[in-house]
Amino acid sequence: MHEALVKEHLGQALIGHISRDGTAIAAREKPARKEKTKPVAQAKRGRARKDEVREPKLKRDCATTRPELDRDAGRAAQGM
Repeated sequence: MHEALVKEHLGQALIGHISRDGTAIAAREKPARKEKTKPVAQAKRGRARKDEVREPKLKRDCATTRPELDRDAGRAAQGM
């Protein structure tokens, strides 16, 4: 009965179904380990002790790092 209904409604049309099997595929089970890198020493915070010598911090030049200051300096005061 079922076969007769399928032939009547579908005829020769193909129906695509996905069938998957459980065969094993040769692959790694775990990801490869990464080499550990040495941690970079962070800069100490706060004031240095009397006997401690630290590298001086680099000071930024405001004119070179913030060009909007140069633009604003040349403008006339508007709305005053």
